[in-house]
Amino acid sequence: MNSDSPIEAIVASPPERDELVVQLFFRGGDQWGELYRDNGVYRLDVFSRQPATRFNASELVTALTRSLDELRSRLEG
Repeated sequence: MNSDSPIEAIVASPPERDELVVQLFFRGGDQWGELYRDNGVYRLDVFSRQPATRFNASELVTALTRSLDELRSRLEG
């Protein structure tokens, strides 16, 4: 991911999950989402924030696409 992106994606193995996930953070800040596989379907949980956060749509799509590709690669080989 571009180092100028405000989105940081980290592959992790949290104790409450059975498989790897991608945790999504504001660069240098709080976690705002998590990408994971549930019964063979990839899902995205977005954690609510007040006030709402705006993302550059192109940067968000790029970050999610790269994160999903990485997670698929690790989980499906």
